[in-house]
Amino acid sequence: MRLNFLPKPKELLDIAFSKARKESPEVNAHNEREQIRLERARRISQMENAAETLGEKLEKAVKDFPSVDNLPAFQKDLLEATIEIEKTKKALAQLSITAKIIRKIQKEEIKKMRMFGKHERKISEITRGFFGRVSSTVKRLEKSIEQYNETARRMNELPNIKAEAPTVILAGFPNTGKTTILERLTGSKAKIASYPFTTQKLQIGYFEAKYQDIQIIDTPGLLDRPFEERNPIEKKAIAAIKHLAKIIVFVIDPTEQCGYNVEEQASLMQETKKQFGLYIIAVLNKADIASKEQIEEAKKLAEKIADETLAEGEKISSGLKEKIIEKLFPKKKIDS
Repeated sequence: MRLNFLPKPKELLDIAFSKARKESPEVNAHNEREQIRLERARRISQMENAAETLGEKLEKAVKDFPSVDNLPAFQKDLLEATIEIEKTKKALAQLSITAKIIRKIQKEEIKKMRMFGKHERKISEITRGFFGRVSSTVKRLEKSIEQYNETARRMNELPNIKAEAPTVILAGFPNTGKTTILERLTGSKAKIASYPFTTQKLQIGYFEAKYQDIQIIDTPGLLDRPFEERNPIEKKAIAAIKHLAKIIVFVIDPTEQCGYNVEEQASLMQETKKQFGLYIIAVLNKADIASKEQIEEAKKLAEKIADETLAEGEKISSGLKEKIIEKLFPKKKIDS
């Protein structure tokens, strides 16, 4: 979903008028009557070219913009979290209306030209009238074009998320080791993508199972702090992510080196479970450096909330990937 930006009104007019002049060069005839006929035809051609160029650019912007109501639920919610829908709809409506107005001006002025363009002075007067009316009309699009371009910028920043891929969401406080877990699952560094509803970066990775990509997403700035601290846009973004998620992997740091004690981490996990209502796998990360007591305490709290609890660390494999595959692709029971 890549949208092109619209030039500012003055630039838009310069493009259209320059093209019109270039494609309709001046003419020279052997007599005055023929000169007027050719000049009138030239000016009509300029009006048609200018109106067509402007109309096409404005109409293409409207046509290229996706219909929000027809998008899949995930993309629709993500879009609503990203752009100002109502302002954008008004801007698109204004672009569409302006394109129609320009074509109406074209017809009116060409009709005048054919009826009254009997001498050079009148031809010049009607031509100026056309370009003046069109200029005034397009200049009124200043705010609509600004809104359209801002919307296009935000939409172009949206990460390329595979809406059809089975998706696992990583959650947990910052510095618990979510990025490390993501890299262990995918076997490589995550793809980092900007996304406009927080100041953070989305991290996406994939691994293959059952001949398809499993999508792993870490969402810094969204699922790493209590619900009440999130702004309305972030809450909408979470609503969008809910359409994708199949499993939540909640990463806990039992050493508490992340800056949050295990009770706080368990509370956030409880909130995440309530919010998503999905299967949660709690991963006790940093198990290689945590004490036995720390792991036991974290495990005791996690097991009250999570559907499954695993311990993970450097050179300590929890079998997380296998658990994810098992949950996403359950074996069918064979009736005896």
